[in-house]
Amino acid sequence: MYAPGAALESEDELVAEFAVSKATIRQAVGVLVERGLVERRQGRGTFVREDAAVHRPHAFVGSFTELIIGTDDMSFREFSVEHDVPFPVNVREALGMQSSSGTALVYRRDLRGEPFAYTVVYLSPAVVELLEPEEIVPFERAHFEMKRGMPITGATQSMSAEIADSLVATNLSIEIGQPVLFSERVVRSELRPVEFIHTWYRGDMFKWQADLSFAWSGTNLTVTVSVDEPSIPAE
Repeated sequence: MYAPGAALESEDELVAEFAVSKATIRQAVGVLVERGLVERRQGRGTFVREDAAVHRPHAFVGSFTELIIGTDDMSFREFSVEHDVPFPVNVREALGMQSSSGTALVYRRDLRGEPFAYTVVYLSPAVVELLEPEEIVPFERAHFEMKRGMPITGATQSMSAEIADSLVATNLSIEIGQPVLFSERVVRSELRPVEFIHTWYRGDMFKWQADLSFAWSGTNLTVTVSVDEPSIPAE
């Protein structure tokens, strides 16, 4: 957090800190200048404006599980089933696909009126063949898959930090190069992957929170992390 009047680091320092190109740094600083948050002073550098009114978007505070499954504050903006979508190479290989494209479920979620999460569900050909078109929807597919003989038996979830590309930036209403939280869930039916769920969350709207309990036994300290984790329904 920069205080009003504070100087930003040099371009080289920002490149090193965020591990991005100089072009990305210049673009980001340019956006801040356009928004009236910082100003360039010739021969001195870039400074936070004294009168900068920083807009803080609504923030999500909760566990990673709540982030994944959603809360009452989240709402669907829209969803669609798209065909001939290019699949990432690792997804195609895991799903055993011969074609380079397939069917995907695409949707966005808002957090109190602001774009928060953008999701692409890459469906295996077996799922597309199994389900009726109206059954390919968020959060209810597992029910229909079970009814039709393809029970979901497990999944692997991973999360990492990324930088938004043009597609992600457009869908989250952010600038290219802004940090996002990326989630990949590989959904399995009897040990075989049947879906890949990719979700990007706005980094400026997420805050993870947990309670830490400290217990001493002599000079040994035990720390317990407590997070209220609800069960996870299939996306």
